[in-house]
Amino acid sequence: MQLPILVQLGGWAQLLPLIPLLIARTRSRTAWLIVAGGLVGLISDLAGRILATELGNNQLVSYLSSPVTAGCYLAALAEWQVSPRSRTVLRWSVLVFVLIWIGLTLTVEDLRSLGRVTTPMYALVLIVAALWTLLQRSQVVLETPLVRTDWFWCATGIGVQGAAMALANAVGAIFLERQRIDLFALVWNTRAALLILSHAFLAWGVYRGPAVSQFVTAE
Repeated sequence: MQLPILVQLGGWAQLLPLIPLLIARTRSRTAWLIVAGGLVGLISDLAGRILATELGNNQLVSYLSSPVTAGCYLAALAEWQVSPRSRTVLRWSVLVFVLIWIGLTLTVEDLRSLGRVTTPMYALVLIVAALWTLLQRSQVVLETPLVRTDWFWCATGIGVQGAAMALANAVGAIFLERQRIDLFALVWNTRAALLILSHAFLAWGVYRGPAVSQFVTAE
């Protein structure tokens, strides 16, 4: 079955952050983490298409790749925290997230269908971590305008990605259960459009690079 063009573009958009990483003058650890998260997602999508063709179900791939992608994004956001405590908490949250994900996957989830618990958790964690980063960093007085910083665009992109996942899970699952494939397709196309926007923001953030020392710390 041929995927809609917008959905295909949503998958390939995960390559966008790699382009500025290759040409940027400044390459930070956060940029590498952002790119790694996108590449894991893209490899997952490509593997999922193969499994869907061969086995008729590809949900297992997302259960394996999603915690890695989320871990990369959370680790990147940890680098932008303004206090040592916040940075430590967010770094430890990567391990906690992965352990909870594994536990829920093994005990609650049906690996042949969309995540009933893990996907909402994925979306919520990304949204909360991104909003927290934006709130904390916006309170630090910088000489550089907000929109010229890497953290603003990357945190916004991660938040948009979380919102896209939340929309797809909350609304798409309902339409799928009711066999409203037409409405499910509409939701999935909307998700794809948001993912393209998300990775465009991430790419621009990677391109901007850290305009000042990224470890602006509030003790």
